[in-house]
Amino acid sequence: MRPIRPGDRGPAVTEIRTILAGLNLLPPADGAQIDEFDPTTERAVRAFQQSRGLSVDGRVGAETWRALEAARWRLGARTLYHAVPEPLTGEDVRSLQERLLEMGYDTGRADAIYGIRTSRAVAQFQREVGLTPDGACGPHTMNALRRLGRKVVGGRPQWLRESDAIRQSGPTLVGRTVVIDPGHGGTDPGVV
Repeated sequence: MRPIRPGDRGPAVTEIRTILAGLNLLPPADGAQIDEFDPTTERAVRAFQQSRGLSVDGRVGAETWRALEAARWRLGARTLYHAVPEPLTGEDVRSLQERLLEMGYDTGRADAIYGIRTSRAVAQFQREVGLTPDGACGPHTMNALRRLGRKVVGGRPQWLRESDAIRQSGPTLVGRTVVIDPGHGGTDPGVV
Protein backbone atom coordinates (compact mmCIF):
# COMPACT_ATOMS: atom_id res chain seq x y z
CA MET A 1 0.00 0.00 0.00
CA ARG A 2 1.32 3.42 -0.95
CA PRO A 3 1.10 5.74 2.06
CA ILE A 4 -1.60 8.40 1.87
CA ARG A 5 -0.05 11.72 2.86
CA PRO A 6 -0.84 15.43 3.08
CA GLY A 7 -1.82 16.85 -0.30
CA ASP A 8 -3.35 13.58 -1.57
CA ARG A 9 -6.93 13.53 -2.83
CA GLY A 10 -9.48 10.86 -3.62
CA PRO A 11 -11.93 8.34 -2.18
CA ALA A 12 -9.32 6.85 0.19
CA VAL A 13 -8.90 10.27 1.84
CA THR A 14 -12.69 10.60 2.09
CA GLU A 15 -12.81 7.19 3.82
CA ILE A 16 -10.04 8.17 6.24
CA ARG A 17 -11.80 11.44 7.07
CA THR A 18 -15.08 9.58 7.64
CA ILE A 19 -13.45 7.19 10.11
CA LEU A 20 -11.66 10.02 11.93
CA ALA A 21 -14.93 11.98 12.15
CA GLY A 22 -16.62 8.87 13.59
CA LEU A 23 -13.91 8.78 16.27
CA ASN A 24 -14.50 12.49 17.04
CA LEU A 25 -11.01 13.42 15.86
CA LEU A 26 -12.39 15.53 13.00
CA PRO A 27 -15.57 17.60 12.83
CA PRO A 28 -18.38 16.05 10.73
CA ALA A 29 -18.27 16.90 7.01
CA ASP A 30 -21.69 18.67 7.00
CA GLY A 31 -22.94 16.80 3.94
CA ALA A 32 -20.03 17.77 1.70
CA GLN A 33 -17.49 14.99 1.32
CA ILE A 34 -13.99 16.40 1.53
CA ASP A 35 -11.46 14.35 -0.40
CA GLU A 36 -8.32 16.35 0.40
CA PHE A 37 -5.69 15.31 2.95
CA ASP A 38 -5.36 18.78 4.47
CA PRO A 39 -3.44 19.90 7.60
CA THR A 40 -6.52 19.29 9.77
CA THR A 41 -6.64 15.69 8.56
CA GLU A 42 -2.91 15.30 9.19
CA ARG A 43 -3.33 16.52 12.81
CA ALA A 44 -6.22 14.08 13.31
CA VAL A 45 -4.15 11.20 11.86
CA ARG A 46 -1.26 12.13 14.17
CA ALA A 47 -3.60 12.20 17.19
CA PHE A 48 -5.02 8.81 16.18
CA GLN A 49 -1.54 7.32 15.74
CA GLN A 50 -0.47 8.68 19.12
CA SER A 51 -3.54 7.22 20.86
CA ARG A 52 -2.91 3.78 19.33
CA GLY A 53 0.82 3.65 20.02
CA LEU A 54 1.74 3.78 16.34
CA SER A 55 4.59 5.67 14.70
CA VAL A 56 3.39 9.27 14.56
CA ASP A 57 4.20 10.47 11.05
CA GLY A 58 0.86 11.95 9.91
CA ARG A 59 0.66 9.56 6.95
CA VAL A 60 -1.67 6.61 6.53
CA GLY A 61 0.41 3.56 5.69
CA ALA A 62 -0.56 -0.10 6.03
CA GLU A 63 -0.24 -0.19 9.83
CA THR A 64 -2.26 2.99 10.39
CA TRP A 65 -4.87 1.85 7.87
CA ARG A 66 -5.34 -1.47 9.72
CA ALA A 67 -5.74 0.44 12.99
CA LEU A 68 -8.25 2.84 11.40
CA GLU A 69 -10.19 -0.06 9.93
CA ALA A 70 -10.31 -1.79 13.32
CA ALA A 71 -11.34 1.42 15.12
CA ARG A 72 -14.45 1.93 13.01
CA TRP A 73 -16.32 -1.09 14.40
CA ARG A 74 -18.80 -0.73 17.28
CA LEU A 75 -20.05 -3.64 19.36
CA GLY A 76 -23.13 -5.13 17.74
CA ALA A 77 -22.37 -3.87 14.23
CA ARG A 78 -21.15 -7.29 13.02
CA THR A 79 -21.07 -10.90 14.13
CA LEU A 80 -17.82 -11.70 15.91
CA TYR A 81 -16.20 -15.13 15.73
CA HIS A 82 -12.82 -16.81 15.96
CA ALA A 83 -11.43 -16.77 12.43
CA VAL A 84 -8.33 -18.74 11.42
CA PRO A 85 -5.68 -17.79 10.32
CA GLU A 86 -6.59 -14.06 10.30
CA PRO A 87 -8.54 -13.25 13.52
CA LEU A 88 -11.10 -10.46 13.65
CA THR A 89 -9.83 -7.28 15.27
CA GLY A 90 -11.46 -4.01 16.21
CA GLU A 91 -12.86 -1.79 18.90
CA ASP A 92 -16.00 -3.95 18.94
CA VAL A 93 -13.86 -6.93 19.95
CA ARG A 94 -12.19 -4.86 22.69
CA SER A 95 -15.61 -3.73 23.98
CA LEU A 96 -16.81 -7.35 24.04
CA GLN A 97 -13.68 -8.47 25.89
CA GLU A 98 -14.04 -5.67 28.45
CA ARG A 99 -17.72 -6.50 28.96
CA LEU A 100 -16.93 -10.19 29.47
CA LEU A 101 -14.10 -9.34 31.87
CA GLU A 102 -16.48 -7.15 33.89
CA MET A 103 -18.84 -10.12 34.11
CA GLY A 104 -16.12 -12.46 35.33
CA TYR A 105 -15.22 -14.34 32.14
CA ASP A 106 -11.54 -14.81 31.38
CA THR A 107 -10.72 -13.42 27.95
CA GLY A 108 -7.15 -12.63 28.94
CA ARG A 109 -6.05 -9.08 28.25
CA ALA A 110 -8.52 -6.90 26.30
CA ASP A 111 -6.35 -6.72 23.18
CA ALA A 112 -9.06 -6.21 20.51
CA ILE A 113 -8.21 -9.57 18.87
CA TYR A 114 -10.95 -12.21 18.76
CA GLY A 115 -8.75 -15.17 19.58
CA ILE A 116 -9.40 -18.60 21.03
CA ARG A 117 -9.54 -17.30 24.61
CA THR A 118 -12.24 -14.77 23.72
CA SER A 119 -14.15 -17.45 21.82
CA ARG A 120 -14.03 -19.77 24.85
CA ALA A 121 -15.23 -16.99 27.16
CA VAL A 122 -18.14 -16.23 24.81
CA ALA A 123 -19.01 -19.95 24.64
CA GLN A 124 -18.96 -20.18 28.44
CA PHE A 125 -21.22 -17.13 28.68
CA GLN A 126 -23.57 -18.61 26.06
CA ARG A 127 -23.73 -21.93 27.93
CA GLU A 128 -24.57 -20.16 31.19
CA VAL A 129 -27.41 -18.12 29.69
CA GLY A 130 -28.92 -21.02 27.76
CA LEU A 131 -27.70 -20.22 24.26
CA THR A 132 -25.95 -22.58 21.87
CA PRO A 133 -22.27 -22.36 22.92
CA ASP A 134 -20.70 -21.75 19.51
CA GLY A 135 -18.25 -19.05 20.63
CA ALA A 136 -19.59 -16.52 18.10
CA CYS A 137 -21.09 -13.23 19.24
CA GLY A 138 -24.15 -12.60 17.10
CA PRO A 139 -27.53 -10.93 17.75
CA HIS A 140 -28.76 -13.46 20.36
CA THR A 141 -25.54 -13.26 22.35
CA MET A 142 -25.59 -9.45 22.13
CA ASN A 143 -29.15 -9.38 23.49
CA ALA A 144 -28.12 -11.61 26.40
CA LEU A 145 -25.10 -9.38 27.11
CA ARG A 146 -27.31 -6.29 27.18
CA ARG A 147 -29.73 -7.93 29.63
CA LEU A 148 -27.12 -8.98 32.17
CA GLY A 149 -25.11 -6.87 34.56
CA ARG A 150 -21.70 -7.31 36.15
CA LYS A 151 -20.90 -10.48 38.09
CA VAL A 152 -17.53 -9.49 39.55
CA VAL A 153 -17.03 -6.60 41.93
CA GLY A 154 -13.83 -5.12 43.29
CA GLY A 155 -11.98 -4.77 39.97
CA ARG A 156 -11.50 -6.55 36.69
CA PRO A 157 -10.51 -10.22 37.05
CA GLN A 158 -7.42 -9.82 34.83
CA TRP A 159 -6.15 -6.92 36.94
CA LEU A 160 -6.89 -8.87 40.12
CA ARG A 161 -4.93 -11.88 38.80
CA GLU A 162 -1.97 -9.70 37.79
CA SER A 163 -1.84 -7.82 41.11
CA ASP A 164 -2.08 -11.12 42.99
CA ALA A 165 0.80 -12.58 40.94
CA ILE A 166 2.90 -9.50 41.75
CA ARG A 167 1.97 -9.74 45.44
CA GLN A 168 2.86 -13.43 45.58
CA SER A 169 6.21 -12.88 43.86
CA GLY A 170 7.34 -10.78 46.81
CA PRO A 171 9.83 -7.93 46.95
CA THR A 172 12.93 -10.04 46.31
CA LEU A 173 14.88 -10.16 43.07
CA VAL A 174 16.06 -13.75 43.65
CA GLY A 175 15.36 -15.77 40.53
CA ARG A 176 14.79 -12.68 38.39
CA THR A 177 16.85 -11.65 35.37
CA VAL A 178 17.56 -7.95 35.00
CA VAL A 179 18.79 -6.88 31.56
CA ILE A 180 20.28 -3.45 30.94
CA ASP A 181 21.11 -2.31 27.41
CA PRO A 182 23.26 0.83 27.46
CA GLY A 183 22.99 1.23 23.67
CA HIS A 184 21.33 4.23 22.10
CA GLY A 185 19.93 2.44 19.05
CA GLY A 186 20.81 2.82 15.39
CA THR A 187 24.52 2.32 14.76
CA ASP A 188 25.36 2.30 18.51
CA PRO A 189 24.93 -1.36 19.55
CA GLY A 190 25.74 -0.70 23.19
CA VAL A 191 28.40 -2.25 25.36
CA VAL A 192 28.93 -6.01 25.35
